[in-house]
Amino acid sequence: MNDSDWLREPGDPKSDPRPIEELISSALSDPDEEHTYWDAVVALHWRGTREVFDRASQLCQSLCPMERRLGADILGQLGCPDRSFPKECPQILLGTLESEEDHRVLDAILVALSHHRAPEAIGPASRFRHHADPEVRLGVVFALMGYENQEAHGVLIELTRDADAQVRDWATFALGTQCETDTPAIRDALADRGADTDDETRCEALVGLARRGDRRVLTALHEELACQSVSTLVIEAAALI
Repeated sequence: MNDSDWLREPGDPKSDPRPIEELISSALSDPDEEHTYWDAVVALHWRGTREVFDRASQLCQSLCPMERRLGADILGQLGCPDRSFPKECPQILLGTLESEEDHRVLDAILVALSHHRAPEAIGPASRFRHHADPEVRLGVVFALMGYENQEAHGVLIELTRDADAQVRDWATFALGTQCETDTPAIRDALADRGADTDDETRCEALVGLARRGDRRVLTALHEELACQSVSTLVIEAAALI
């Protein structure tokens, strides 16, 4: 153990003394070990230097999918607490997105883009809304969340009807709570999910309707409140309406 190890707080990425290449090697040594992987990635986020940016950009061009995934994960939140290279990072990610086919890398790129306020990502991200892998479709939801944009809302409305419950849940949350736009199409999409078989999706829809003062929520709320176990989201919706 060297002197710098004594100064490092356990689990504190800000004080991780490892060189950049050692952090990258640690992440790649067992990318399925989430704790090891993200410890290294978050340490690189905090480092946030030109050297880290250049190295992550190189990883995005690698022939190895796991290296491309790592590059995207680094660029997604490079610079803490203030983002480093805020224009360059989404440009690199969007360039990589054009030719990427690996589902894990696509997921990483889409989630990385969700951390950048880059409206130019809406169109490219939307292309993957029909992808066979539900994790990629969920990445699309994250990439489009928070925009007051008609194209983004149209794709999110479509994804509220996705076959995967987690995708429906997050798309419903994105429309119902994470955007302020109030249109008949959004209200109808939320009303459709008010009878969803997935509890989280259904309750998120009720919150979204209640936030907009849509009285179609009332019947569903009465049914939910009559149950033995009541979600906190149902209580929130009842308070809102």
